Amino acid sequence: MSLKIKPRTFWYQVLAASAWIGFSVGLLLTLIDYQPSWDLHPDLTLFNYHPGFMGVFARTLDFMSYFTLWSNLAVAIIFTKLARNPEKISKRMLTLIPTSLLMITVTGILYNALIAPSYPPHGFFIFTSFFEHILTPLLALYVWFTCGPYLMSFKKIGNYFIVPITYLIYTLARGAVIHQYPYGFLNAAKWGYRDFTIASLEIMVFSLLTVSILVTIDRRRARQKR
Repeated sequence: MSLKIKPRTFWYQVLAASAWIGFSVGLLLTLIDYQPSWDLHPDLTLFNYHPGFMGVFARTLDFMSYFTLWSNLAVAIIFTKLARNPEKISKRMLTLIPTSLLMITVTGILYNALIAPSYPPHGFFIFTSFFEHILTPLLALYVWFTCGPYLMSFKKIGNYFIVPITYLIYTLARGAVIHQYPYGFLNAAKWGYRDFTIASLEIMVFSLLTVSILVTIDRRRARQKR
């Protein structure tokens, strides 16, 4: 019995592990109510702080309301599935693989460009942020570029936005109820729905440009591998 692991499978495992580590440790810190005192200001958390055992559900819901967590969880689940059987790709995975790549790429770029300079992480969240916003996005691009799978299509770009648009609708609906939003640049309670819409459209345009570049590279890599 051979214990040799194919390079592609190995890198899928590494990527999935990175995403799981960032997500899982962040979730654990949320569950045990770890929060550095300097991170408790409303302008930093962007959610009401829910301390103690009674606040665990609300804290977890807040935690899961960040696009970063949606992105990392998507990568973790999808590439775990790919690592188990890289040759078997279902019709659903044809959409979810490019979707996860788009989401984690946008997460890495926007966080490091817009959020980290003003609101850097503190305490143990420095560790989780490194995995969520730096290592996993870079690994995702590296693993996809070197190992594939190359299956993107310009005709299906709209499908790759189903999850991000779902997140945007969720954020808007939840914010309308609690009057708080996970990101300062998507804060309709503070800036109004007009600015929320403008910011959302700007992010969508940026995401469209990003996915267009990814699809172009994907198609070129697919031809090179033939």
